[in-house]
Amino acid sequence: MSKFEYRNDDDDYEDDYDDEDGSDLEFDDDEDEIYNDLLEQELALQSDQLDVAEKELHQRMINDALILNSKSWLWSFYSLETKLKMINKTFVFMKGLTDLPPKQN
Repeated sequence: MSKFEYRNDDDDYEDDYDDEDGSDLEFDDDEDEIYNDLLEQELALQSDQLDVAEKELHQRMINDALILNSKSWLWSFYSLETKLKMINKTFVFMKGLTDLPPKQN
């Protein structure tokens, strides 16, 4: 008996892929449904994350609009209604700066 013995036992191991066309690799219907459900959940989460990020951005812009308008020396003399209109006008202007123009084809 030699120190390293080589055996050629190809029959002991069966291939995992029985079919030549690879049909063993296809998903079952249940796996397809699970994959599609997970994909839909991921897309919904991404949409929710974008909504939250947009709301945070708007809150920061409203805060910046308030700070910007309050630096006016006439700010303390304006009524609450006028202050709100000024903040809204500044916010709309700032929002217009951050919005992307529509794509032209």
